[in-house]
Amino acid sequence: MEPTEEDINKYYEDNKEDFIYPPKIQIWEIFVKDEKMAKKIYGWAKAGRNFEKLAEKYTEDKAYKKKKGFLGYRVETQRGAVSREAFKIGENAIGGPIRYRNGWVVLKTGHKKEKEYMKFETALPRVESKLRKERTKVRRDEWIKELKERYPVTINDQLVKSV
Repeated sequence: MEPTEEDINKYYEDNKEDFIYPPKIQIWEIFVKDEKMAKKIYGWAKAGRNFEKLAEKYTEDKAYKKKKGFLGYRVETQRGAVSREAFKIGENAIGGPIRYRNGWVVLKTGHKKEKEYMKFETALPRVESKLRKERTKVRRDEWIKELKERYPVTINDQLVKSV
């Protein structure tokens, strides 16, 4: 049985928290292997030195050296300890140094986007899929219950013991 438009709308409204874009924050990072160097960089960044120039000069992560340390917008679970620290310090802040992988990270945060609800049209394929799965599970559970009632299972203890 296909869900009706009314069913789909109701499911979306009743389960809006399932259809969100989580909060994201802009992150720049400087990754170095030496803790003392990380502490120096942190001091310079806190003192107001240009973070992007510091990243370009000192980061040991080649992928982000060209990007001047810019990771882009990240959700809290996307980059482990770095993202958790970014959300902890909040917007437009300097954080660290924190232990990350085989080194240390000093980070800077920028703009934070709060969670956003997906527009109905965007969420529609997921809503339909979830609704179908739920209905299929209900029908399957009812069918199994009916089969168990129709064909009760009995265990022959003597036969089991003899095996």
